[in-house]
Amino acid sequence: MGTSVLSEIPAERFTYAELFALAIAEAGRPLTPAEAAALLLARGVKNRGAAAALARALRVVARPPLLGPCEDGTVRLLDDTPRFQALLSKLETHLRHAAAQAEEARTQERQDRRCDEEDGLANLAYLASEKRFLRAIFERSRLRGACTLDPDAKAFREYGPGDLDALRLDLSRADLLVGMGIERDLERIGIGEGARRIDLTPPIRSKRIGASGRLVRFTPDQILRSNLRIRKPLSDPERIASYARRGQEGRLFQRLHSDLKTLYALHQYGIRHNYLMLHVGCIHEYRGVEWNVGCEPTIYELLDQAIAEKRKTEIVYGSLPPFEDEWARAVDFAPLELTGDWVRGTSPEWDREASLYLSEIFAVRLPGDPFAPPGPDDFPED
Repeated sequence: MGTSVLSEIPAERFTYAELFALAIAEAGRPLTPAEAAALLLARGVKNRGAAAALARALRVVARPPLLGPCEDGTVRLLDDTPRFQALLSKLETHLRHAAAQAEEARTQERQDRRCDEEDGLANLAYLASEKRFLRAIFERSRLRGACTLDPDAKAFREYGPGDLDALRLDLSRADLLVGMGIERDLERIGIGEGARRIDLTPPIRSKRIGASGRLVRFTPDQILRSNLRIRKPLSDPERIASYARRGQEGRLFQRLHSDLKTLYALHQYGIRHNYLMLHVGCIHEYRGVEWNVGCEPTIYELLDQAIAEKRKTEIVYGSLPPFEDEWARAVDFAPLELTGDWVRGTSPEWDREASLYLSEIFAVRLPGDPFAPPGPDDFPED
């Protein structure tokens, strides 16, 4: 038989008699059931090498036979029978399949490693890039007011109707431009091709419902409310333009600042979940978004990693975190299980396990040390 193959075969695909025969062939001499069981166990064939089970296999009448008893109580292999040749053919098939699976696993591992390296480089490039969020108000294609946000510095810049050149200069320095309807706004401002753009216009705009196929149209505000759980997502452009006409620059830029914070929160939500959700009346569905150009880990991936490594996390859950410090309301959370759209875990804030809806988690980070999953005695009696 050459080198050992017992550790490479799927033992559950072979009968006890076949495993007994393979053990004898590997040993090169007759074996007792106990010796065969010990050899199988040594090769990692667990739960299939019990001596009693192997002994019972000898009593099964097989035609043609595979094993034969010896006078000293050992069992010999009948290797000149068609049954043994069939066993060798079966073994060869399984070994060939195992080799193909191992090569496929190695190929997948190389691809995963290459993807991880590419994601790491993309993330470094993203972190080092200049980013600008844009919110601009136009009236008959004339700029009434605009504001940009540098999300890394949390810095706003304000531009009035006479500051178009300064606005163009600010935007031209960016590597990534983000906004709702960003292409249309950049065209009006006079910015051509160059920086990468991410349009935050929600991907869900209409849906046919009911047996009649009635078409229901959704506004960006409905999408924003569904995901960010805020009452007033974006300001009315007409009202903001009226502030500009009346010279109320303070109110104008206050509203633009607020809108940029909302757009930034929507962008972060899309990056961390890789989808946007629509929850209006009886309609509840998800649409994927491709905003995660920096290949940052999603909330699901971070929780899955924490479960695998038995680590605590910090999460922001339930309502939109403050723009100035998104971790101000973070709570410690020890995730235990991910099931569909839910994560089950514990927190010092609660007196027992709880299941959280993933779409209501706004941020996750893993600052904690490894922890032991709680036992039943860790929770108080009702």
